Amino acid sequence: MPQWKEVDRLEKHLPVFHAAGYSHTYASGPQKLHGCMVMWKSDKFDKLAEQTVFYDDVDLNSILNGSSSDEDGRPLRKATTRVTKNIGLILALSRKDDGSKGCIVATTHAFWHPMFTYERARQLGILFNAVRQMQSSDPLYRTWPAYLAGDFNTQPTEASYSLLTAQPLTPVHIKSLDHSRVIHISIDPTVPPTPNAANVKEDEGGAAVAAAQTAPEETKSATDTEDKNAQKKATEKETDPDRIITNSRRAIPSDDLLSDEELLGLFGCEEGKGLRSGYDEALRLVSSGVKDGLFGGRVEDATIGIWEPMYTSYTYWWKLTLA
Repeated sequence: MPQWKEVDRLEKHLPVFHAAGYSHTYASGPQKLHGCMVMWKSDKFDKLAEQTVFYDDVDLNSILNGSSSDEDGRPLRKATTRVTKNIGLILALSRKDDGSKGCIVATTHAFWHPMFTYERARQLGILFNAVRQMQSSDPLYRTWPAYLAGDFNTQPTEASYSLLTAQPLTPVHIKSLDHSRVIHISIDPTVPPTPNAANVKEDEGGAAVAAAQTAPEETKSATDTEDKNAQKKATEKETDPDRIITNSRRAIPSDDLLSDEELLGLFGCEEGKGLRSGYDEALRLVSSGVKDGLFGGRVEDATIGIWEPMYTSYTYWWKLTLA
């Protein structure tokens, strides 16, 4: 049952998979050039329900308080830091050979920016709750397992991984969440643009390296060259939009972002409602306690997700373990 994210060129992909006996459901955010897709064998499953979750539009009151803003007269509470156009896609699939059996399947592409820890946690918490809501919406679905897969853009050391697996937040997590509680210019147009930041289409991501403008080099000593390179790296770090938060201001109380306690409640951490990682549990069983080739072997001080793969994304520009 393939689950795809950042899917485009459907006119190329779909004829091949349809010919192989697959059905599909595709959804994307407004004006996004790519989206999320779930496919299943047409002779094995029937689709009974589907839901597209538009993270930018979700009212958190309906999740945290059990009632929407319209119902109790409270103002809409999106508690978002920026417009991202990211979505989640959830399906209920029943087995053709036994309609009483099936599964809930969800996929997503969470916001990509490494520094926007809070926004990523908010989006994944919304998806987590949407899956739970679909499970509880029908007596049949309540007996079915739920599978979440996709690109969470989250490393095992991040707050989102701990929240998803009902682990406590560490001081490092809390600091990262606090640092990323900002309001982007897409939410507050009065925010002044960050000067000298690279011109990157932030909502699409994948802009880790901007083209450098170089002047003809003069003959320099080795020391001069080293100093120049060090200065260049420092300047790039200060202006690289992958490493810093740009075009944003610090959040204030009236922005009504989620607190750490509300994030824990959003994921049901206090009730122990966390997810189980397929990678983490399977590799724990087959590794015989040896962490070589696993995340815990690469990141020695990791205490959570240590049985995840050493790398899930290995490219020229970045090498990461992303859930």
